[in-house]
Formats: sequence, structure tokens, C-alpha cells
Amino acid sequence: MIPWFPASSEARHRQRWRLGILAGATLIGLAEASKAYAAYYFGGEPVSVGFVLIENLPWWYLWAAFIPVVVWLVRRAPIDQAPWWRSMAVHLPASVLVAVSHLFLYSLFHYPAIARGGADPTFLAQEQRFFASFIFYEVLTYWSILLGYYVVIYYRRYRVSAVEAAQAEARAARLEVGRVEASLNALRMELNPHFLFNALNAVSGLIRNGESEAAVHMLARLGELLRTTLEQRHDLTVTLADELAFLQQYLAIEQIRFRDRLSVVMDVEDDCRDAMVPPLILQPLVENAIRHGVARLPGPGRVRIVARRDGEDLVLDIEDSGPGLGQRRAPVREGVGLSNTRSRLRELYRDEGSVGFVPVDRGAIVRVRLPLTRVGAADAWPVGA
Repeated sequence: MIPWFPASSEARHRQRWRLGILAGATLIGLAEASKAYAAYYFGGEPVSVGFVLIENLPWWYLWAAFIPVVVWLVRRAPIDQAPWWRSMAVHLPASVLVAVSHLFLYSLFHYPAIARGGADPTFLAQEQRFFASFIFYEVLTYWSILLGYYVVIYYRRYRVSAVEAAQAEARAARLEVGRVEASLNALRMELNPHFLFNALNAVSGLIRNGESEAAVHMLARLGELLRTTLEQRHDLTVTLADELAFLQQYLAIEQIRFRDRLSVVMDVEDDCRDAMVPPLILQPLVENAIRHGVARLPGPGRVRIVARRDGEDLVLDIEDSGPGLGQRRAPVREGVGLSNTRSRLRELYRDEGSVGFVPVDRGAIVRVRLPLTRVGAADAWPVGA
């Protein structure tokens, strides 16, 4: 059975439909009255506006009163359910019966109010003229109401299904967000102990070398760095400017370790500073550049961080002046930093994010490529893009 009104807010919907049906009947009646007035006027028989209104408005108001009857019949014998012939067996005679009833009831009003003493000398004569002239249109009106009912019903079904689909999509998106957040938090939990272990190992090295003042200074820097890390623990993306500020804190610790052996150059385009990036995206890669590049040199070394725009992408290059990949005796094996970064980019950007080595003659370059998004952008981290 097709519902005429939803279970919730039924009274409000019924009132809205009643008013809509009444307004529709009024508009159609006014249109028919205007057409009749023009026909009388140009036919040489001008009549008053009141006459054409009295002649046409009751016709359509009476049809408005029959609409619930048609709807009741449709609900009892829906034509969109098999077997169709059973519905036709109900609606074909019903359409004739409703049409006859409408004509008869209208005639009861029309004859005393308008037709008495006019073209129809008797009530029977009026009935015969009405049936001969209007019975086909009356049946057609019944089927128009029936089809209009189905248009409304199917439109409402479409709206409901569209809303349900949107709600299901929103639920799926929320579940995907939760899954990505959990995955990224797990990856960061993997990264933070790795970084902390390396930093504490450096502090212990300074203490063993008798450099207690440098060790204390490094511990103070490490405390600031850890506090910043904890403040960002729920952020899926941060601005590149914030990421560079965090990187500066880390590099201050490494400067204590390497002193004059380490120089850092940052080449960042101003247009990229408000770009959104995953937090801790640079630190593990810079750490690798220092550990596997600069630390292997007998003398001073350099790390260069480049951030530039390439079309719709943000490109981050971490270069080091170390011995390079080609001079290593063992095959290149990804450590925690590189594999962790790749996993995080995959979670956030799918195929649009990548990280890998760039072939160079000397030293090494690790390149990160990800979609360029700005602060406040709705797709600041396009999961599943």
C-alpha cells in the first residue's frame, strides 16, 4: 500500500496537502474562468466576471473534494503492482462512476444558479447536454488525478532515497575518517618512539663524552619538541609553516650534536607556507638525511629543504650532500622514516601522494609530492581522493 502521508508529522502534512489542493483548484478555476470570459466576449455575448467565476470555480472545487476518493481507490488498488489487470478492473469503472457523480453534483448547483430559464429548459435537458459534452473529459480528469498522485509519490520516494543515500554516504565518510585517524595515530605512535630513542641516544653520547652542558641544552630542546608533538597529536594536517617551525626545533638539537659539521638551508616559496601537510612529514626524512648522509662524511655536510608548487601539487625535497645511494655497499633499504611517511601519504591522499628517491649524481634527494591544499579548504586532507 502506498502511503499518502508519512507517519511523522501527519497532521502537518495533511494540512499542507489540503491547502495545496485548494490552491490548485482555485488556479485552474481562475484559468478556466478567464478562458470562458474571453470566449463570451469575443463571441458577442459579454458576461460579468462574477458569472464566469460562479460557472467555473465550483466545478474545480468539487473535483478537489473528489481527490481523496481517487487517492483512496489508488491505495486500495495500486496500478504499479501486479497483476495490473486487477487494478484496471477497479479504476476503469471507478473513473466512470466518479465522473458521473461529479457531473450530477455539479448539475445540482448549476441548474438553479445559472441555467434555469436559459439554454436548458429542464434539469434533465441540462444533464443530457453535460453528459454529451463532458463525460470524456471527466474520465480523463480522474486519470489525471491518479497519475498526478503517482508523480507526487514517486517524487517523494526519490527524495527519501536521495536523503537516505546522502546519510549513508555521510556515515561511510565518518567511518572512513575514523579509520584514517586511527591508522595515522598508530603510524605516529610508531614514529614518535623512534625519534625519541634516537634523540636520547644522542644525549647519552654527549654525556659519555663529558659534554654535560650540551647534554642539558639538548634535553631542554627535546622537552620543547615533545611538548609541540603532544599538542599536535590530534591534527591530521598542519600548515607547512608550522611544520617548518617544528623542524627548526629538531634541527636545533642536531646542531648541538654536529656543531659546525651540519648546515641547513631552507628554500621555501612564500606561496607554499599556508599549504596543509601531515604533521611530522619532514622530520623523519631530514633525520634520515643527517644520519645516512651528513653523518657519513668526514667533514662538514649540508641538508637542503625545498618546498615549491608544481601545478596543483606541493613538492617537498630533502637533499643531503652525503656519499649518495650509489656508494653504499649494501642495497638501499627503507627505514622507519621513509616507510612510515609512505604509509601516511597513502592513508591521506591515496594515489595522489608519493615519496621516493630522486636520481642524482652525488648526495641523495627524497621527494614528497602531495595535493596542494590551503588553510580552511574543505578538502584539506582528501581521504580516498
